Amino acid sequence: MLAASPGRSSSIPLKPIVVFGTLAIVLALRLAHLSAAMLGPLSYQPGPDEDYYLRFGQAVAAGAGQNSPEFTSLDPAYGYLLGAIFNLVGVNLFAVYLVQALVDTATAFGILVIGRELGRPRAGLYGALLYAVTATAIMYSSTLLKAIWVASFLTWWVAGALMLIGRERKL
Repeated sequence: MLAASPGRSSSIPLKPIVVFGTLAIVLALRLAHLSAAMLGPLSYQPGPDEDYYLRFGQAVAAGAGQNSPEFTSLDPAYGYLLGAIFNLVGVNLFAVYLVQALVDTATAFGILVIGRELGRPRAGLYGALLYAVTATAIMYSSTLLKAIWVASFLTWWVAGALMLIGRERKL
């Protein structure tokens, strides 16, 4: 599953059970925290930035987010992403947090891919496991902040760049 790319230093690829086990650990930790967060009062008492993004997402879902000058101070991409989720499932914070837990699990997989692309699948495994237990990553899964999405974007950007560099034909 995560065999070393051609042209990279050869090392023993990770077994699929190890990859799936690592991703299961990441997802289990995110879901355990999500469960605890849903029982706590702070999940439904958003901070100033979370309130901004919540209102922005609701305005986008209603089709009016782009018209308000109020929504020009912070990065608009996350507000539009929330608006898309709210448009699909309604204004449901649990759905957003669940999507973010899945995106964060995909980020851990991206770390595994980076390790493979560098010819060091075990380093990718250790990196993904370290990421799995990082408190910051766990905590941001259940907030209305863009940190999970930024981490995922950067991880997959690096993975994609490494995949591109590893190919003979760059085009």
